[in-house]
Amino acid sequence: MDDTQVSETLYEIFNDFFELDRSEFGPDLTADQVDGWDSLNHIRLMLNIQQNFGVKFSSGEISDLKNVGQLASLIAAKT
Repeated sequence: MDDTQVSETLYEIFNDFFELDRSEFGPDLTADQVDGWDSLNHIRLMLNIQQNFGVKFSSGEISDLKNVGQLASLIAAKT
């Protein structure tokens, strides 16, 4: 899966969870910038992403993520 496909699928997932406008979504987006992205939704989001992409993240990988761009890179490396 290429970066464009990863980014598009991530946007769709984030939009389902947080109702983001496309202009709000980008590689520098962090949890602090999104209303409702709390610890419970973070777990739900990561599970959804893993299911959608058919990948598994370790707890260390998840805790190291700082923004959507890093998440997209991790997904691309695993697909």
